[in-house]
Amino acid sequence: MVASSARKVCLAASPATDVVLEPIDIWRSAQVMVKRHGLFAQQKCRQHADQHAADGDTDGETVWEAIRRAAESLLENDPPTDIAGLPS
Repeated sequence: MVASSARKVCLAASPATDVVLEPIDIWRSAQVMVKRHGLFAQQKCRQHADQHAADGDTDGETVWEAIRRAAESLLENDPPTDIAGLPS
């Protein structure tokens, strides 16, 4: 469940274009990462964030950091149970 105090992630691709990601989009992306990567979801998100940072894309880095934090929360509250770290 997303807390009501969750903030939107606003990205400015250019001065004329604003992209707004709703918190639900971040949570859905985190769920996909956990489903695909299990206990390694946070690490994969961090890799994506680092790549965007290396490319000078601070907006992309911000989004992947938000997804990483959401994945961390999902894993803390409902960790995968099989030995490979993948959801059953």
